[in-house]
Amino acid sequence: MLSEQEFQSWCTLMDFTKETIETVQKIRTSPPSRSVRSSKYNVAGRYPSKKMGMSIQFESHTVELTAIYLAEYDDDVLEYYDQPITLKLDYTRENGRRISFFYNPDFLVLKRDGVQIEEWKTEEQLIKLSKKDPIRYFKDEEGCWRCPPAEVAASQIGLEFCVRTSAEVNLNLYRNLIFLEDYLKNENYTVSEEKKSEIRNILSSELGMKLAELLVSLKTTDADDVYTLVATNELYIDLEQYIIAKSSDVPVFLSEQHSAAFESICSTKPENTYPVTALTVNINSTVMWDGVTWIVINMGFKSVYLYSDENGFLELPKIYFVELLNDGKVVPEDEKSGSRKYAPYLDILLEAGPEELVIANNRMDLVKRKLNEEKISNNEASERTLRRWIKDYKEGQQLYGSGYIGLLPKHQQKGNRDQRLPAETITLMEEVIENEYENLKQKNKIIVYGQLVNLCESKNILVPSYKTFCATVQNRNRYEQVKKRQGDRAAYKHESFYWNLDHSVPRHGDRPFEITHIDHTH
Repeated sequence: MLSEQEFQSWCTLMDFTKETIETVQKIRTSPPSRSVRSSKYNVAGRYPSKKMGMSIQFESHTVELTAIYLAEYDDDVLEYYDQPITLKLDYTRENGRRISFFYNPDFLVLKRDGVQIEEWKTEEQLIKLSKKDPIRYFKDEEGCWRCPPAEVAASQIGLEFCVRTSAEVNLNLYRNLIFLEDYLKNENYTVSEEKKSEIRNILSSELGMKLAELLVSLKTTDADDVYTLVATNELYIDLEQYIIAKSSDVPVFLSEQHSAAFESICSTKPENTYPVTALTVNINSTVMWDGVTWIVINMGFKSVYLYSDENGFLELPKIYFVELLNDGKVVPEDEKSGSRKYAPYLDILLEAGPEELVIANNRMDLVKRKLNEEKISNNEASERTLRRWIKDYKEGQQLYGSGYIGLLPKHQQKGNRDQRLPAETITLMEEVIENEYENLKQKNKIIVYGQLVNLCESKNILVPSYKTFCATVQNRNRYEQVKKRQGDRAAYKHESFYWNLDHSVPRHGDRPFEITHIDHTH
C-alpha cells in the first residue's frame, strides 16, 4: 500500500486532475460503500490482503475472488479497493424508457500507468445481460465489453470505467497463485544458502529439469524450500503456461533468462539422425519417464503410443523415443517390479453398474470353463452364446488388454434409437407442453393431453399416445418446469448443484481438503 508521499508522487506522475485526485483520495480513506452478502446464487466473503493491509470483500468466489488474487500478486497493481463508490446510472433503454438507479462497481484499481473502476462478470453473465439490456452492456468492434452508462457516470467524477470478464483470466496462473499463496505471504520462512546451493547444483545438471525430478533429487532440502524460492522469484517457473500441481510436466529454471534460452534452443534445434537401436520394449510393458510410469500401448513404424494415469495417452515419434532410451531418460522396467496400477480400461469399469459387473463376472466364469474344455449345460448357456462370448472376450483382449471388458453388457448399443413419431407431432407436442402445461395455471396432464389430441386431429397429424406424452413431460428440464408452474421457491430443490468443475479445474483440487465431499446419510 502506498504511503501518502508515494501517493502524491504517483498522482503527479499520472498528471491527474484535481477532481480525480480528490475522488481517489476519498475512496482510499473511506470504508466500502456497501457490505456484500451471500445468496443462493453466490458465495461472498473477505480476503485478508497483505498488499492492502486489510480485508477485501468479494461477492462472488468464482469471479471477484479471482480478480482479488490477480490484483494481490500483480506488481503493476499498487492498490485496490472493493465496493469503492456508488454511481448513478441514467440512460434510455431500447424501448425508449428512461431509467435511473444507483449502482456499486466491484473495485477501484490503482496501477502504475493509471486508475480505473472495474466491474467483474463471467462471460456468460455478460452475454445474458447484453440480450436483456443491450444499451447497458455490449461488445464493441474490438471485442471488448462496454458499459456506456457506467462510463459516463465514472467520467463525471474524473475516473475511467472498465468491464472485466472471466475470459481474461489465465486459469493456470490463478491455480498457481492459490498453490503458492502460503509461501508468498510467509516472510518468516527463509531458505538457507546451503539449501539454495543444493537446489541450484541439481538444476545446473540439466537445463529444463522437471519439477518432479527435482523434488525426488533433494537430499537436505524439501519441497517447501523449492516452492519458497519460486514464490520469491529465485527460481523460475512459467506460471501462466504450467500448473505446479502437475509436477511431472513443469520445467524449473534458475532464472527466467535460462527459460528463454531453453525455449530458443528447442525451437532452433536441428533435425538429427540417430543410430538404429534394437528396442527391447514390448507392447504392454512399462517404462519410467520423468518419475512417471507409462504403459507401452503400441509400437508403430513411425510412432510409439504410451499411456499413464497422470497424463492419459501420448503419441511420440519413434526416433525421439529411441533418443530418450539412448540418453537413459526413458528406462524400461522389469516386468516383475514394474507398476501397472492403472490400465486404459479403468474408466470403462468405473462407468459399469453393479448389475453389469455381475453379468460380466458370470460370463467370465463360463468362458474360462469353456476354454478349459469343461462341459457346460444348455441351462447355463447355449453353444452359440458361448461362441459369441468367447469372441467378445478375445476382442476385449486385443482392444483393451483385458478380455473381461469385452464381456461387459453393451446395453448402450441395443435397441432402435430412431424417433418413430413424425417431426410435426413431436414439434406440436413440445409446443403444447410448453404453452399449456408449463404455466402458473397448473393444468393436469390429462387435460393438456386432450388439448393436444384436438390440435392433432384438426391438423390431420398422428396423435401420440398418452404414455408418450407423459414421458415427454417427464423428460423435460424439471427445474424450469416447476419454476414455470409453481415459482422459484418450489423449483429451488430441483436446481442442479453447480460444482464449477470443467476441463480447466482440478477434479479434487490441487491440495488436500481443497474440495471435500460430505456424506449426509450418517
